Amino acid sequence: MGGYDEQTDLIKNFVEVSSKAKGLLEQNKVSEAKQVYLELLEVYNEINNSSLMKYHKEIAHQELTNLHSAISNAKEPFKLPHIPLNVAIAAILIIVFGVFVIMNPKIAGLASLSDTLTLQMNKTIKESGIIEVTLLEKPLSLSATGKVTGKAKLYLKQGENLRLIFDSEKNKNKEGTFIDVCEDTCSINANSNAIELFAALEKGSELFLESLQYKVKRKKNSPPVWTGKTKEFTLTEGQGELNLDNYFSDPDGDKLVYLATLDEGIDIVVNGNILTAKAKPGSGKKSITLIASDLEDVVKVPVTINVK
Repeated sequence: MGGYDEQTDLIKNFVEVSSKAKGLLEQNKVSEAKQVYLELLEVYNEINNSSLMKYHKEIAHQELTNLHSAISNAKEPFKLPHIPLNVAIAAILIIVFGVFVIMNPKIAGLASLSDTLTLQMNKTIKESGIIEVTLLEKPLSLSATGKVTGKAKLYLKQGENLRLIFDSEKNKNKEGTFIDVCEDTCSINANSNAIELFAALEKGSELFLESLQYKVKRKKNSPPVWTGKTKEFTLTEGQGELNLDNYFSDPDGDKLVYLATLDEGIDIVVNGNILTAKAKPGSGKKSITLIASDLEDVVKVPVTINVK
């Protein structure tokens, strides 16, 4: 029971600290929120090294993007104080357990990491029939977005079985629009990326199928790579900028996010892909570490800045 209690306390602690950070962000107390954000790192490291179930970490990964977006959209650029390098590297890997991880039993059934794709259909259907669709990959779920006039149902046809995607009689929107609806297809097991839909319409009804949304199994990620030709830079007159997109790339084409550690006597601010450095002219060589992440993997590159 001791291990279970420790895990429960660990999650509760993480939730409390992350909730505090979010609360400060909502109050536009950006600087304070970022300090609490850093406190979260230590708790995350404990979680990462604990025996918590895999699904906890998968759910947490989903939350990573949301938290990073909140930090990115804050009015002040995110600036790391001078902290131990191992903590700085973990900054980009912060994972937040919302209270729902503990409270909502539905979350516990979440499967492996997945990506959601969208196929634009823009198809108007005026009579019942089969619609053949080719997706990029085998779907793990299937939902639909569109608009209906009259009465209509949309099914996923798997052999002789029909699984309901949308039913106009269950649609509460009086204008007939529906968004990302999946009645019986929120989780499916498809044998192919080629699927069949069956539309059942009453006479005089019309179904506009705008798009299909579907989840696919996430492929193995390729981490960012350093593409710079040098790791030594010169800061003329004590200030300068670097476009980090010119020094890192991602084999999968993922958008990268950046951070950097500090060194005594040099002020480093990373805003998006632009690193701004300021220091007292003639203060000599400074050592910092550039950090790039695609929100799954992290690459750290030590560099030297010569301040002239």
